Amino acid sequence: MDLALLRKCQRTKPNKERDDSWEVACLSLKDVLRKHRGEESAGILATAPILLKRLSSHSTIVFTHKGDHLVGYSKRKILVYSFLLDTVISHSQDHHVTCLAAHPNRDSLATGNSIGEILIWYNFGNPLEAPVKSKLHWHAHQVNDLHFTSSGANLFSVGIEGVVVSWHVESRKKHFIPRLGGSIQRVTTNPLDDLIVITLNSNIIKFLSVRNNKVERILGGLYRAYLEHIGKNGVLTGLVRSPMNECIALNSSLGHIQFYHPAKQELMMEVNATNLNYVSQADNKPLVPTVISFVTFSSDGQWMATVESRDDEVTTPELRMKVWQFKAEIQTYELNSLMDPPHYSPITSLSSRPGGGSYLFVSTASDGHFKLWTTETAKDNRQRWYCQAESYYLKEVAIGSAFSQDGSLLAVVYNSVSLYAPLNHFVCIVHLRIIDEKDESFCVGNSATSYKGDIAGV
Repeated sequence: MDLALLRKCQRTKPNKERDDSWEVACLSLKDVLRKHRGEESAGILATAPILLKRLSSHSTIVFTHKGDHLVGYSKRKILVYSFLLDTVISHSQDHHVTCLAAHPNRDSLATGNSIGEILIWYNFGNPLEAPVKSKLHWHAHQVNDLHFTSSGANLFSVGIEGVVVSWHVESRKKHFIPRLGGSIQRVTTNPLDDLIVITLNSNIIKFLSVRNNKVERILGGLYRAYLEHIGKNGVLTGLVRSPMNECIALNSSLGHIQFYHPAKQELMMEVNATNLNYVSQADNKPLVPTVISFVTFSSDGQWMATVESRDDEVTTPELRMKVWQFKAEIQTYELNSLMDPPHYSPITSLSSRPGGGSYLFVSTASDGHFKLWTTETAKDNRQRWYCQAESYYLKEVAIGSAFSQDGSLLAVVYNSVSLYAPLNHFVCIVHLRIIDEKDESFCVGNSATSYKGDIAGV
């Protein structure tokens, strides 16, 4: 058996500019073993180095199934080195090649290009005849990676659409595994072809079951949350403690909430809160996505509330509040109630009542209204969430809210602070004096007479 090695070479052009190219050398394993035993050999580089001219720096190189050809690519060409003929055969296509895979059982190749096409190549090792090509096309953008199953019957392709496409090579039929959370960079399978492994641009590895198309396992650390359309950090929720599993909940890939365990340094869970397909950009212009702006939990972690919004300043703004219930049998949160819309202006805060007793969430909005959300038992004996009360103070903007630690007081902040008794028919206890508009951080203490925060004079 021979082994192909890559050695990066810096070649000097006549104008003294440096040009990166790759040198591929054949290494005989038999010669390596002889040298290790101290025996004479023809040398590790027993054959002349094979130079595949100007391979792309990101090019994949593959052997064909019999090992008689070595294939790479550069720009719009695939470069085939024939061991039998000791020559490089070049084949061109109309668009830049972005990835390459060799069929495991026959002399055929698959290449992906910059406009989302997949070309299946036959008869590529004959320098006297043109290769035969067939085309598969679904991806709207460049194909990032390709992989044949061990039987060669199916071909997997991935790209920035966040979808794994499974092609049946002979019939050309395709099957999709969507909603994978972001641009997919690489794809492969295990030897039994019952598990698909993908890597995302957020440096996360996901294992997908071929049987049910579901994510079986996730490996990785924190997801990177980044909003391309505004070029800013996407951690809009802040860091929120999850009482259920002692994790920190925060924004993940678009539309998702991730649960990260700081002590274990492990990603424990991810919830697709928007349940929307990842939509790739069009014409190199980032799309305005639906983002998660708030998340909070009940004191026992059984309930989670999220707020999602989208405003592209062209179409009607979208605003939704969702309440999720933790399901022990599947160890994740499941959607229970949807409020669409919860308010008619942007939500400015979302808080949860601590302590035992009734479950309560409070949301405030820029129109000055705040709402109290709680549970009721529906006709099917299942708990559902509804708006129990709504109030406002003059025409001021509500900028935040917080419960006391025992849940007996609710503070709603305008240019003043109003204290309410949420468990006593929502009675307003007192309005406190006007505060500095720059101060928005505050909290309520553990009794009716305690209060502390950044609000001066309170």
